[in-house]
Amino acid sequence: MVPRSGQEPAGGLDALTGRQSRIVRLAATGLTNRQIAERLLLSARTVGFHLHQAFPQLGVTDRAQPRDALTRLEDA
Repeated sequence: MVPRSGQEPAGGLDALTGRQSRIVRLAATGLTNRQIAERLLLSARTVGFHLHQAFPQLGVTDRAQPRDALTRLEDA
């Protein structure tokens, strides 16, 4: 569920697992799923699954938004 303007996402950073948090932070730096997978010794599909699960919790709807969402949530 995507939050409406002015609302915090359901869950936020605290709702992410450690692995999800690490993957989202790497995605926010601009790494591809394949690059993240190589760093964490996972498959690219597993990385995609974790991002798919984490994005709604952060209020993110596409791959270009994680950096802004993390900045907003960490500053709050």
